[in-house]
Amino acid sequence: MLNLPVELLETIFSFVDREGIRALFQVSRFLRELTLRHLLSRYHLRMTDVRSGIINLPPGAHFLLPILHSISPIQELTIPAEKRRLARLVSILHELPQIPQVLIRGHIYATSNITAAALIAVLSRNGRDPIVLVGLGKVTLSLPRRGVPLKKRLWLIPLPEVRRYSFAVAIKDLFWASILGLPFVLVLIIASICNIYVTVEWLWRRASTPPLDLVSRIMQDLGVMTGNSMRIQTLFALGNKNQFTLVTFAGDTALHIPRIPRFSRAMSTAVLESLDLGYKLRKLTIDVDASVDLSALISCLHRHEAHTELTLRTGALHAPSLSAESPPASYSGRLDRLSTPAVYVPHLLRVERLLTTLTITPAPGPRHLSRALSAIAAHPGPLLSVLAVYLRPPAHNLPWRLAADRDVEAASANFHSIRRLILNVALKFTAQDVELLPRWLGRFPALEHFEIRGGAVSSSQQPELREAITTTYMRINGTGLAVMFFL
Repeated sequence: MLNLPVELLETIFSFVDREGIRALFQVSRFLRELTLRHLLSRYHLRMTDVRSGIINLPPGAHFLLPILHSISPIQELTIPAEKRRLARLVSILHELPQIPQVLIRGHIYATSNITAAALIAVLSRNGRDPIVLVGLGKVTLSLPRRGVPLKKRLWLIPLPEVRRYSFAVAIKDLFWASILGLPFVLVLIIASICNIYVTVEWLWRRASTPPLDLVSRIMQDLGVMTGNSMRIQTLFALGNKNQFTLVTFAGDTALHIPRIPRFSRAMSTAVLESLDLGYKLRKLTIDVDASVDLSALISCLHRHEAHTELTLRTGALHAPSLSAESPPASYSGRLDRLSTPAVYVPHLLRVERLLTTLTITPAPGPRHLSRALSAIAAHPGPLLSVLAVYLRPPAHNLPWRLAADRDVEAASANFHSIRRLILNVALKFTAQDVELLPRWLGRFPALEHFEIRGGAVSSSQQPELREAITTTYMRINGTGLAVMFFL
């Protein structure tokens, strides 16, 4: 058979089934070269994908990984979540060089699951590097540490009893002194015992217990994670100097990115740039001082088309990244609700065209609020209809007081699309506010509903302010306006 022409052998091999090709592949080097293309085709793999390093393995094809890596280093690997074969996959990946990105498709439920933890460990390899776990709406940073955690329950040693004195006066004085001073003494004793107990156990743990191995550490940090896929990526931060592993469980509708100690700005940006939770992600919150780049946020929004609600806290975005070149104007976002400080509003409205509800959280100064309102007035999207503004002291931050300046008033435009305006004011209105507010509301010609919350308007001021606003709107467009006041 081996003396037959190569062309004839190729034709014969095209009729052999999957198991037969796999058996022929293991016979000799000559047959291995002839049957490789046929073996890959039996598992729906193309040689162009193999040479590019992007592999999508079908079920039961884990044994091909060493073969594929010998042809070209694997850059992206997609495999099905086969419970019985994950342990075999761990042993195979342990023998291969590190793969930058692995996606496991299928329902993943990791709770004290040693196989899932071992899979993450074998792909991260270095136990000293941090591991970022994203799942169940939260972000967890896993770092090397000692094994035995501190006990949650503290067993207190009972104090020895005090002998009774024979003198009646001494007993009476001691009784009343103990009654009056017992609570303070008990608090002092309990606090001392607890502090000593915790300190001794912490010192013992640091001195005598070995560090947690990588698998055990991941099992403790994973907790309960579930999703319809698990993606494991090797990322770099700070100019490709700091390596870390990102593990994401797709399947959450909301995600909260906090400011974690030892979670650097570059790591936060790298996580957001690489995060891919598919169609499930609908709400994203970036907490105080997370300091991610604006470009990373826009890239994340672009990947998640079903994302409809974004909340940014103070310091959520890195200030220097705001002055960088703006994203392409052709990008049209999918956001429906946006809650952000005033300083971020002009930058986000450049790329968002379908926004309907905007909430401006307390601004640090009038300059940012004025720029935010100018950006809202110039917003080309016709759907921005609800605007909520949180106003805090000092009083000169109030936009109608700023609009009293002729220069500011001339430079301002009308808000033609706003139909509902909500002002949450944390200070009391004066006669000046009652006079200037109706004039400022004249810039909202399409307004139908107006609310003032926070108890800013007293009961005596409400009739006068309501009448002034109603009169202004009757003069502008001949229609009434619903005005409501809330404590």
